[in-house]
Amino acid sequence: MPSSTLTTKAKTSLTLSDAAKDIFRAVYQSEQREKNDEDQQEAKIKVNDIISKMSFFYEKIRNAVDYKEEHLLRKNAIERILKRLLMMRHENAEEISQTLLIELIRAAYLANDIVPEKKVGEIAKIIERFLKLRRLILAAGKKDHKEIEEIKNWLANLTATSIEESLDDHQVEQAIGKHMFDIISKNIIVIF
Repeated sequence: MPSSTLTTKAKTSLTLSDAAKDIFRAVYQSEQREKNDEDQQEAKIKVNDIISKMSFFYEKIRNAVDYKEEHLLRKNAIERILKRLLMMRHENAEEISQTLLIELIRAAYLANDIVPEKKVGEIAKIIERFLKLRRLILAAGKKDHKEIEEIKNWLANLTATSIEESLDDHQVEQAIGKHMFDIISKNIIVIF
């Protein structure tokens, strides 16, 4: 990693704070991971461009009608796809994972021919974990229809959030958020 001391033309040294070092470290590590991913010659998921364009336009129209914050668009798409697949009685986590990734690529939430095929297995593990939890919760005691739907929606949301986190490296945003919290929390007095 580059030096944490900067030297200006006037030969004065500036030392970065620990917070700035953490943010630069997160950015550097993220860039290194991207380079390593590009260097590896592993199989990637590729979808048809024509179908991708149709799916992309459908998602754009849907997002215009059903407006959400920009950073939630992909998570909400994951949740919608999961709910649809589960409603259609898909139970195989591997199959759900592959279908989910293909649909996300078609809708341009993920880049085409970039996502490694091994991601199917990683996402399948997350889905399997939540499917087991869903079965256990729904099997425990009697529940009315409304309560069952609330549980299913809650678990779909948790699953989508977990999948979204596994698809993208949020290390830089987390480092920035942590240090913003540290700065703000020093200046806030909580009164109970």
